[in-house]
Amino acid sequence: MQVPGGMNMKVKDCMVVRNLLTVGEDDSLAVAGHKMAWGGLRHLPVVRGNEVVGVIAERDLLVWRAERGSWDGPAGLVRAAMSSPPEVTVPDEDLAQAAARMLARRIGCLPVVLQGRLVGIITSSDLVGSRVSDAFASSAVDLSAKELMTSYVYKVSAGDPLMEAVDLMVAKRIRHLPVVDGMGNVVGILSERDLRSLLGKPVDALAVWPAQPIGHRTVGDVMNRKVVQVAADQTWSDVISTMVSHNVGALPVVGRGGQLLGMISYVDLLREATRRLATEMR
Repeated sequence: MQVPGGMNMKVKDCMVVRNLLTVGEDDSLAVAGHKMAWGGLRHLPVVRGNEVVGVIAERDLLVWRAERGSWDGPAGLVRAAMSSPPEVTVPDEDLAQAAARMLARRIGCLPVVLQGRLVGIITSSDLVGSRVSDAFASSAVDLSAKELMTSYVYKVSAGDPLMEAVDLMVAKRIRHLPVVDGMGNVVGILSERDLRSLLGKPVDALAVWPAQPIGHRTVGDVMNRKVVQVAADQTWSDVISTMVSHNVGALPVVGRGGQLLGMISYVDLLREATRRLATEMR
């Protein structure tokens, strides 16, 4: 990835190196959920000593919960739900190549290793940070939200049973589900993070989550009603700025009357930016 001055951006230029949270393969899924909630994270490297042996994501916990109903029991260990072997990177890998691998494999993070030891992590959210987005922007400044968005999206209503929405998110690998009213207007959004909020306070995670009754809840009980959204004609830089300032990974794209037109996520941004950068380097 080229930045002003002709330098290539490397993974080390935007990876997170401080306060790295990890989890052991023999830790419980409840412990993994607790650490994610405490750190506001979507992914955790799984370690065995100093070796990275897997990655466990928020979605893995959601799938386990939906299929098994509880994190309790001897089977509810990190090793049973993690992705292994993990896809990893090194500090000196070209950032554009790392981003392309993440897109191709549909993964949200890469642990960064050096001589077999974990030294950092890079996530999709890191790739839409200001420094990286500036490098992308020169290639995609002419694009609008409507051109970048995914127009065919799954959606639910506030009155739908929550577990039906959970099943949909798991089956379709959806992280953000827009909630619309009878006119098609966006009234909320349901995310994996909102589902994790059922844990309550992070310090209560271990006690609350496994026993939390959610069968009777509706989407409206959990969804975020303060929806951050963008208009169809807003620019690439507007979208990036909104994502970064509100710390969200996806945004509904709406028409003049507030009707849902599509969704735009950091994956859409990275896919287009990577495609354009690859074209420019030919």
